[in-house]
Amino acid sequence: MSIDLYIRIVLYVDPDTGLPHVYKRINDKVEKALYKAEDYKVPTEFCKYFYQHGKHFRYYTALFHSLERETTASSFLSTYPNWEDVYRYKKGVLNDWSEDDHNEFKKALEWFATKDDVFMIHWE
Repeated sequence: MSIDLYIRIVLYVDPDTGLPHVYKRINDKVEKALYKAEDYKVPTEFCKYFYQHGKHFRYYTALFHSLERETTASSFLSTYPNWEDVYRYKKGVLNDWSEDDHNEFKKALEWFATKDDVFMIHWE
């Protein structure tokens, strides 16, 4: 069975102003900050990862609790498997996913993880 994997952004709405905000880590503290879209503009080469589909994502999500369906980009990255394990898991049959795809997706996750856990990885 295949998995659909999405990348989304989490915004909160300030009840006093009605403006969207995020929580940022500033000097080892988490603080509320006004959401500025330009601060979170995703590089073009990473946009293709917003929605993905494939059986191989079962391996990427296997270390999360079976009821878990979402985590931060940094948490997903912390359990990111190496290519050899993914390849072995699929017994070498990965028609639509290559080692280059695997490595590029990791680069995208590294970028998403630099954004104060605003980007979430969701799968179903």
